[in-house]
Amino acid sequence: MEEDKWDLTLIWFERFVSTLEGMIGEEWCIKWAIELGILDIVHNRAQPITLPHLVLALQVPQAKVACVQRLMRLLAYNHFFVKLK
Repeated sequence: MEEDKWDLTLIWFERFVSTLEGMIGEEWCIKWAIELGILDIVHNRAQPITLPHLVLALQVPQAKVACVQRLMRLLAYNHFFVKLK
Protein backbone atom coordinates (compact mmCIF):
# COMPACT_ATOMS: atom_id res chain seq x y z
CA MET A 1 0.00 0.00 0.00
CA GLU A 2 2.79 2.42 0.95
CA GLU A 3 4.62 1.63 -2.29
CA ASP A 4 1.44 2.38 -4.27
CA LYS A 5 1.34 5.87 -2.74
CA TRP A 6 4.93 6.44 -3.84
CA ASP A 7 4.34 5.10 -7.31
CA LEU A 8 1.27 7.24 -7.97
CA THR A 9 2.62 10.43 -6.41
CA LEU A 10 6.04 10.19 -8.03
CA ILE A 11 4.67 9.11 -11.40
CA TRP A 12 2.51 12.24 -11.44
CA PHE A 13 5.50 14.30 -10.34
CA GLU A 14 7.71 12.84 -13.10
CA ARG A 15 5.08 13.44 -15.76
CA PHE A 16 4.33 16.96 -14.57
CA VAL A 17 7.97 17.98 -14.43
CA SER A 18 8.79 16.47 -17.80
CA THR A 19 5.73 18.09 -19.37
CA LEU A 20 6.38 21.58 -18.05
CA GLU A 21 10.19 21.27 -18.11
CA GLY A 22 10.89 23.24 -14.98
CA MET A 23 7.92 25.62 -15.12
CA ILE A 24 6.36 24.11 -12.01
CA GLY A 25 4.06 26.06 -9.73
CA GLU A 26 4.64 26.54 -6.04
CA GLU A 27 1.27 24.97 -5.25
CA TRP A 28 2.28 21.64 -6.78
CA CYS A 29 5.62 21.62 -4.96
CA ILE A 30 3.90 22.14 -1.64
CA LYS A 31 1.19 19.58 -2.46
CA TRP A 32 3.78 16.89 -3.17
CA ALA A 33 5.92 17.83 -0.16
CA ILE A 34 2.88 17.48 2.10
CA GLU A 35 1.68 14.24 0.50
CA LEU A 36 5.10 12.65 0.78
CA GLY A 37 5.60 13.83 4.37
CA ILE A 38 8.69 15.91 3.59
CA LEU A 39 7.52 18.93 5.57
CA ASP A 40 6.87 16.84 8.69
CA ILE A 41 10.24 15.11 8.51
CA VAL A 42 12.15 18.36 8.06
CA HIS A 43 10.11 20.18 10.72
CA ASN A 44 10.57 17.45 13.34
CA ARG A 45 14.37 17.42 13.08
CA ALA A 46 16.45 19.65 15.30
CA GLN A 47 19.05 20.15 12.58
CA PRO A 48 19.24 20.41 8.78
CA ILE A 49 18.68 17.17 6.90
CA THR A 50 20.74 15.87 4.00
CA LEU A 51 19.13 14.41 0.92
CA PRO A 52 20.33 10.86 1.73
CA HIS A 53 18.85 11.12 5.24
CA LEU A 54 15.59 12.51 3.85
CA VAL A 55 15.37 9.69 1.30
CA LEU A 56 16.01 7.17 4.08
CA ALA A 57 13.33 8.73 6.30
CA LEU A 58 10.83 8.75 3.43
CA GLN A 59 11.67 5.15 2.52
CA VAL A 60 11.93 6.12 -1.12
CA PRO A 61 12.62 3.32 -3.61
CA GLN A 62 16.13 3.74 -5.07
CA ALA A 63 14.67 4.27 -8.56
CA LYS A 64 12.79 7.37 -7.31
CA VAL A 65 15.61 9.16 -5.45
CA ALA A 66 16.23 11.50 -8.39
CA CYS A 67 12.58 12.59 -8.24
CA VAL A 68 12.91 13.57 -4.59
CA GLN A 69 16.11 15.45 -5.42
CA ARG A 70 14.32 17.38 -8.18
CA LEU A 71 11.41 18.17 -5.88
CA MET A 72 13.75 19.44 -3.15
CA ARG A 73 15.61 21.56 -5.71
CA LEU A 74 12.31 23.12 -6.80
CA LEU A 75 11.25 23.73 -3.19
CA ALA A 76 14.60 25.39 -2.47
CA TYR A 77 14.32 27.45 -5.65
CA ASN A 78 10.90 28.67 -4.48
CA HIS A 79 12.40 29.54 -1.06
CA PHE A 80 10.53 26.89 0.95
CA PHE A 81 13.84 25.35 1.98
CA VAL A 82 17.39 26.65 2.07
CA LYS A 83 20.29 24.72 0.63
CA LEU A 84 23.23 24.68 3.04
CA LYS A 85 26.78 23.96 1.98
